[in-house]
Amino acid sequence: MTHQKDETPETDGELFDRLLIEAPTSEFEEFIANAPDWLRTKSMEFLRECKTRVDARIAAEPNKMVFSLANPHEVRVNCWYQIAERLEAEITFRTGKSNAKVAALLSTRSGDPEIAKRRSIVKANRTKSAKELRKLFDFHGVPLPSNWEAESWTEAYLNKTLRHTIQSLISRDKAHTAKPL
Repeated sequence: MTHQKDETPETDGELFDRLLIEAPTSEFEEFIANAPDWLRTKSMEFLRECKTRVDARIAAEPNKMVFSLANPHEVRVNCWYQIAERLEAEITFRTGKSNAKVAALLSTRSGDPEIAKRRSIVKANRTKSAKELRKLFDFHGVPLPSNWEAESWTEAYLNKTLRHTIQSLISRDKAHTAKPL
């Protein structure tokens, strides 16, 4: 007797779980970039369910002080933090609660999502130096400001003037993401 595969389509919740567990980094980055548009189409109940799912996955992870780009699982966990932020921002926006952190995340809908992406990386890696963060910016494809004459964050960091600018930018991002709720 052979078992036939159940042909019922996946629910949105099952698709979300599969994304958290199986998706490659590129799919995470695409999801995070398009999250505001996608989240607007979902019910509050579903958003809360997804937030609970991602929070449970994050809570099950050991609290590490060092993040390694060489470890694919740590990259995945970093993406989970970014997804949790996006979900929290949408839930807070819909419920009418206001705070500076959520307002900054939501402002990316009409502002610059690349700044939000950079700040999210800084927030998730607050203990890292500018030298370490610039590698993460390159890894995650955060574009450089258009007026910089460099091809990557790593190249820009080698320029003494731009190094100071990068260090200042990261300091401001750390201050921006440290504002209390």
